[in-house]
Amino acid sequence: MNTSLKHRALNEMQPEPPPQDKPAKTAFRLSAEQWEAVCKRLEAPAKVIPALHELFCKPESIVL
Repeated sequence: MNTSLKHRALNEMQPEPPPQDKPAKTAFRLSAEQWEAVCKRLEAPAKVIPALHELFCKPESIVL
């Protein structure tokens, strides 16, 4: 990690706004089939990633 980023506040790391000549995309058009696929993915059970499960099950890996 870049040492200059370690001690910066979250509000200092906000992304820059998009240039005025290229506004941010705020709407996405999907076909009925695409929307159905999105809904199906959102309703699916969460996928377990073994490496993350192992990492976060170790008490010493969680720093508060």
